[in-house]
Amino acid sequence: MERILAAFGVVGWVELFAAFVVAIGCAGELWLLINKLTLQIEPLGKSAGRFWRALAWMDSKVRPFLVRLKVKGRKLPEAREQLLERLFVILVAFGVAVEFLALPVSMHEVATLNEEAKQAGKDAGQANLQVVVLSNETVRLSANLEDAKSKNIELAKQVFGLATQTELISTNIAQVRDMVNSPEITAKLNETKLSLTEANKTLADVKEVLTSSNLDALSNLKPKSLKERIIDCVNSIDARIIPRLASSSTSIPASGEAEHETFFELRKLAAEPGAWQYLQINDNPHGSAIMADGTISTTDIKFWLYPALLKNE
Repeated sequence: MERILAAFGVVGWVELFAAFVVAIGCAGELWLLINKLTLQIEPLGKSAGRFWRALAWMDSKVRPFLVRLKVKGRKLPEAREQLLERLFVILVAFGVAVEFLALPVSMHEVATLNEEAKQAGKDAGQANLQVVVLSNETVRLSANLEDAKSKNIELAKQVFGLATQTELISTNIAQVRDMVNSPEITAKLNETKLSLTEANKTLADVKEVLTSSNLDALSNLKPKSLKERIIDCVNSIDARIIPRLASSSTSIPASGEAEHETFFELRKLAAEPGAWQYLQINDNPHGSAIMADGTISTTDIKFWLYPALLKNE
């Protein structure tokens, strides 16, 4: 029952009912009209127009058929015939009134359906555009798929080539492993290891020698103190002076014959800051020998040394 109501709706079923009532009224009016018909036709005047003559011609053709539909021998009384006629007219009027009342609702539903149909048309247009876009995208994807297939074929060829190269490399590695594991290679490797061990020992010895040499060189490169340089310079003049100073508790005079460079070196050391605590020199040399080129070859030097020169600070 719900399906039947949902098929047309309440208003639809009301309109169907009203149409059915109108049909009953119209059928009753037709039936009453047919019962009043006779085969006799009143002739029209000669002044009747074409429309009326055409209508009379149609009536003459249809009237015999309608007369045959009459219920013979069933002549209704005048009062009943008028009652039925009023009933049928009321049915027609009632049905038409109901249809008129239901007409706005139907028109509203029709307008709604038209709006929905219009929106559906727009949606269908958009759907068609989307279909066109999707079709173009499908074509593009198909082209990309074909390109991908071509690239996959090329990659498959490259993979096959790499597999072949890998197989060759594996074969070469196996051959190299067999060669390495051979007795001749093993013996050569052992000899190489022994040679390498000996070379490492030699390198260690060389490193040790180089390390000691570097230490000596570094010690030589270390700058000497003022005391050490004075002692070295005095020893170059006379090696007996420093031991004599060590045995004395006071300053001692010293003299000696030195070369020109040694004299100036000693005088340079005496001029350095703090040198007066260890050394005082007589700047006037004696007994100098002048060479042909004007230089002094040897000089008699006189100077004083102090015990502070040998003390450790």
